[in-house]
Amino acid sequence: MKKLSTLIVLSVMTLCAQASSVAGSYKVYTEVMFAYISSPMGYAYDTVTISDNEDGTVDVAYSNDTWGDYSVAGATVAANEDGSYTIAGEGTASISYHGSTANEYSCELSATVADGVLSSCVFSMSFMGGTTVTCVEGSAPAYAIAADYACNSSVVFAYGAMSYENDTISIAYTSATTVDITYTNSTWGEFVVSDVEITTSEDGSYAMTGEGTVSMSMDGTNYNDYVFDFTASMAEDLSDYTFTFTLEIMGTTTVTLTPYVAAEEETAASAVAGSYNVYTEVLFAYISSPMGYAYDTVTITENEDGTVDVAYSNDTWGDYSVAGATVAANEDGSYTIAGEGTASISYHGSTANEYSCELSATVADGVLSSCVFSMSFMGGTTVTCVEGSAPAYAIAADYACNSSVVFAYGAMSYENDTISIAYTSATTVDITYTNSTWGEFVVSGVEVTVDEDGSYAMTGEGTVSMSMDGTNYSDYAFDFAASMAEDLSDYTFTFTLEIMGTTTVTLTPYVASDDDDATGISTLKSTSIETDAIYNLAGKKVDASYKGIVIKNGKKYMQK
Repeated sequence: MKKLSTLIVLSVMTLCAQASSVAGSYKVYTEVMFAYISSPMGYAYDTVTISDNEDGTVDVAYSNDTWGDYSVAGATVAANEDGSYTIAGEGTASISYHGSTANEYSCELSATVADGVLSSCVFSMSFMGGTTVTCVEGSAPAYAIAADYACNSSVVFAYGAMSYENDTISIAYTSATTVDITYTNSTWGEFVVSDVEITTSEDGSYAMTGEGTVSMSMDGTNYNDYVFDFTASMAEDLSDYTFTFTLEIMGTTTVTLTPYVAAEEETAASAVAGSYNVYTEVLFAYISSPMGYAYDTVTITENEDGTVDVAYSNDTWGDYSVAGATVAANEDGSYTIAGEGTASISYHGSTANEYSCELSATVADGVLSSCVFSMSFMGGTTVTCVEGSAPAYAIAADYACNSSVVFAYGAMSYENDTISIAYTSATTVDITYTNSTWGEFVVSGVEVTVDEDGSYAMTGEGTVSMSMDGTNYSDYAFDFAASMAEDLSDYTFTFTLEIMGTTTVTLTPYVASDDDDATGISTLKSTSIETDAIYNLAGKKVDASYKGIVIKNGKKYMQK
């Protein structure tokens, strides 16, 4: 009897030792098969827990977000000759099918633990025509990353670049460690990479490399297959990823996919916010045509509440500030800005005074097409700012010049002449130059153009009234051309008329002469002029009886 008791105790001790050998928590991946599918459904990160009991049996618990909760109590543990252990038992599975109320199903458990590893843990049920849930301790990166990913895509090639928003790349597992990659772009075709091996780094991130082909047409009709190299990296939590397809076409073409980030929806305030380079026109009650200014700035700043602050400054007309202006979107896509603020203006150099102003502005296609500050100041004043170029306002002024007049029979020069430029619009000017000898040159409505280097150019035509004898005046047509440096420090104005051969009047920046006895008349040597010959301003040879202005030896005289 004593011997039998001893055997029983030893048997129980053996069973308990076997149970404790398999007890533990196992990190597993799961594959589920049932009657209606041909390949398993995979899950990467599950847990099987085995607890040992005093009687040498074990309780087994498993849970999966999709396939429910499994419980097997009192499962037996048998030691195998190869050192492994077999666990068997029956229990229940609580499964909710497509979100319905959970139902309980009978299940059978068959599991193997070898060298401390849960090499297999299978729950079998009659549910859905026969279902097996197989858990294996280890890593299944393919199950972890298999999904569709929303991406922003950029395509860079030798001749340019293109971008796409909210594309999709699909990863489908083909085993626990391999996947198929599919990415389709309406322009660049379908990229497919099959059976890509996934590696897991020490930090838990995933990496993939592979090759594939894409069918692509360069003309929209004829398609060819192009080989590409594929690489990918994904963060452990899958929040960040980069997929790259590289193919040798159009130089080298690289297609890069990164996580989709929706473009921030532009608010009306953000749409108009910015710094605008403007020209300015000011009108008030006592003038009939605007005062123009070429280079000002309007700054619009977005506020958190959807309003904007508008600031503007002009050296003559002071500082303008409108806080909390409203922005309204119009049907044509433009925006209207309205508000009230203050203008700080110093009148003729006096202490600055503040005046109430009303703002009305329009931004269309990113351009500040109008920004008007209205005040009651000076009988009613409007300060209108328009984004764009106003070269006429930039160059309008009087310019001191040295003038040279070259004609067929000689030349003359003048110091400290004046040429006047008056704007007639933001881009046109009137030119006036008066010379005591040669008359008044007027060019009206001259268009001012701005070159890439910022310099100004003008061309035009006009007439000058001139007398060859000091008494009888005739109108002569001339061509006008001018160029002015961006900073207006250098300029050349040229009037060309067909008189006395061809006469060219050239004006350049005034430089004072060092000769205190300068007469303003210079002589050009000319072999075509005879020593004693006399000519009138028309170039006709005359004698001593001629009355009026004459030219002799290249010099101009009044002959009485």
